[in-house]
Amino acid sequence: MRIGHRAFRSAEVQTETPATESQTNSWLRLICEVVKRFSTVCRLQEPVAPGVKYSFDYFIPSENTAVEIALSLRNIVTEFEKDIFKAILANKSGKGVKKLVLIGKDGSVKRQNGTGPNAIKRWVSENCGIEIQVKELK
Repeated sequence: MRIGHRAFRSAEVQTETPATESQTNSWLRLICEVVKRFSTVCRLQEPVAPGVKYSFDYFIPSENTAVEIALSLRNIVTEFEKDIFKAILANKSGKGVKKLVLIGKDGSVKRQNGTGPNAIKRWVSENCGIEIQVKELK
């Protein structure tokens, strides 16, 4: 398993039911601690591109992977498209993002596997070479 995946897997919260607000906050604190341990390979608040005031929550250069904590992915209005566009902007500036991992709360995968989001993910993969993965806190 690659180092970035190991960093995020070690911070997984396993529950039988959807994550509570307290569990979510605990997971976010834990992920920050884990990222500090892997700070040489996982960058926190990595700028998307020079002169652009957007950043990725986490960036793993050795894996060309950006990670966004997007807890609202299960809702109707999300930052799904904005996060994808940040990855496209990053590539235009030479960042080389090949994978974007969006982490949301319970229900995010179902919501982002609808026909619209799947069409967007497919288009981005085919036209920009970026794989979009949606994961959930569990």
